[in-house]
Amino acid sequence: FYGIYPNNQLRFTADDKVTEFVLDHPKDKFIAAETAVISNMYYYQTGISPSNVLAAPNYFQLHAPLIDLKTKIDSLLEKGKTIYTDCTGRPEMMSRETMLGRSNGFFNDYDLSDTIAAFKTYGEKHYVFKVSKK
Repeated sequence: FYGIYPNNQLRFTADDKVTEFVLDHPKDKFIAAETAVISNMYYYQTGISPSNVLAAPNYFQLHAPLIDLKTKIDSLLEKGKTIYTDCTGRPEMMSRETMLGRSNGFFNDYDLSDTIAAFKTYGEKHYVFKVSKK
């Protein structure tokens, strides 16, 4: 099926819908699994860099200790800010990232049981969750 159907016609992720979600919630923070993709799509649509998108744990840990991200999230939650993420709700595809192991258990300390949005993709749904303290 993949060989005879053009790949550009299949939606494996819903990054465009996630970007719309971020645009629709400018006062809330969003921890994007694909930080660069969401930030670039946001910039392309608005002409400004997003101030409400935070780096995903896997990207963040390349540049700073994960405890810094955890501290930032905890501080925002204590101030009553709303935080969303798609880090645990993305469709799994075979890639170098998934083979190396994407999950580091970062969100185990948070409650992600509140599903805010579900976007249809070619395979699985792409979910957005609200981040809350356990």
